[in-house]
Amino acid sequence: MIEYTEDIEELIEDIEQDSEERQLSEKEQYIVNVVEATRGIEEDGLLEFWQNTDDPEEVLKSFDAVGAYDLFDMLQSSQWCQAKTSELTEAESAHLEEIESELALLLNDLPEILQDFFEDEEE
Repeated sequence: MIEYTEDIEELIEDIEQDSEERQLSEKEQYIVNVVEATRGIEEDGLLEFWQNTDDPEEVLKSFDAVGAYDLFDMLQSSQWCQAKTSELTEAESAHLEEIESELALLLNDLPEILQDFFEDEEE
């Protein structure tokens, strides 16, 4: 499970508490999209992410906007999962496992990327 910085955790908590009372800024929405997507991917995997995300293009845009370019590319490389309506073939499963293992390594850098984005946008 990814452990985000204190600033990001506080922001997410504040947003969750005030979710019905205010409109999120663009920066906040990007951060929320990235955090929610990565939590879902960690719990359920990429196939579930692609098949159950309401607006995957917005999520991809968020990864790009925060500067998580390698994660953005990795997610795009698994976008074919969105169109799957039946069981994955053995080759597809193996390919998806390979993507997920590479993705897991890239996720380690995400807390720092989000913190940098958060700080850059504060200035």
